[in-house]
Amino acid sequence: FPSHDTPLTFRIEIEGERADEEPKKFTHLKVLYLIEGEIPKDKVVRAIELSVDKYCSAIHSLGVSYSYAYRLNGELFNLR
Repeated sequence: FPSHDTPLTFRIEIEGERADEEPKKFTHLKVLYLIEGEIPKDKVVRAIELSVDKYCSAIHSLGVSYSYAYRLNGELFNLR
């Protein structure tokens, strides 16, 4: 984010679903971005999409399905 769009708080919560059978690998990840501050929604969405689709090698290395959403100033938005 540009300096004038810096969040007051930023946190990520990840919830994972696992297979019933050993080795109980992850089968799905739910990622929730929690953001507080005066940041335009379009900039939040763009930053999240870049982080997930381009820069997050961890999700892609695990080979699992995933969904993600963000909560901006208390309002929830589902993206995928």
